[in-house]
Amino acid sequence: MAKVELINVPFKPGMHLTVIGVIKPDPVRFSINVGHSESDLGMHFNPRFNYSVDTNTIIMNSRKGGWQEEVKDSNFPFHAGQEFKKVELINVPFKPGMHLTVIGVIKPDPVRFSINVGHSESDLGMHFNPRFNYSVDTNTIIMNSRKGGWQEEVKDSNFPFHAGQEFKVRPRTGRHCA
Repeated sequence: MAKVELINVPFKPGMHLTVIGVIKPDPVRFSINVGHSESDLGMHFNPRFNYSVDTNTIIMNSRKGGWQEEVKDSNFPFHAGQEFKKVELINVPFKPGMHLTVIGVIKPDPVRFSINVGHSESDLGMHFNPRFNYSVDTNTIIMNSRKGGWQEEVKDSNFPFHAGQEFKVRPRTGRHCA
């Protein structure tokens, strides 16, 4: 399973997270988790295609030692093998020390994908953008932030992504990140 973890990101109420991805051809479920650890999750977002007794249902929950009261939503916009344009998590109270887990699979003919964290499209604390073949960038990760306009772009040619494969990404923020 692939994960994206954001650790020590100072999320505050009013900020939102946007996720874009592709659903596997034979999905059972996927999840996006935000919290300090697996046993301390402020948010568990879990679309279930056919898992246990749940079919085409989104499960939302939190975890503090144990699972809290579960919320189910039958408004299910996800389809096997198709791209979902975005999952926006709005007003998620992220705090330093919390992390985010996103599970995904790279499309067969990828161009790029992005993980954005911030208040809006014009106010992003983090823009993480692996580019397979986009503009002048090939197999390059672009990292940036946006406050009215784009800030100084950072490029990384250490590119672990492959078409059609699951990925695990752990972007870190803070003063001493490597």
